[in-house]
Amino acid sequence: AKVPAKKAVAPADKIWAASDMKWADTEMKGIQISALWGDPKKGEYGAMEKFAAGTDVGWHTHTNRMRLVMVSGTLVLEVKGQPAKEIGPGGFADDPGKVVHHTSCKAGADCVFFVHQHGKFDFLPVEEKK
Repeated sequence: AKVPAKKAVAPADKIWAASDMKWADTEMKGIQISALWGDPKKGEYGAMEKFAAGTDVGWHTHTNRMRLVMVSGTLVLEVKGQPAKEIGPGGFADDPGKVVHHTSCKAGADCVFFVHQHGKFDFLPVEEKK
């Protein structure tokens, strides 16, 4: 018996106002995520992330490259051995992965940014040497 060929289904348009985004708490206090596509726990994804004002996640690395574009607030990023940089709205950061860095959101306003990774998200804390 001949099996009928499946028709290709065109992807549906996805247009969300900021107010339509579904924010979910993460395992980390003060951080929420709204996945736009993919699943950060399984593989490639794009998402909006929100750090509550004053959130500090400390020194860490990620396995996979992470690129982000700031939407609001001021994120403070410090790569080991380099001075800290403040990234405000429209700013961009590209972490190639396996780079030790420190991330925090300046007090005064939540930090909202778009993030993309080709692989799943992970957070690998790095102990500070005293």
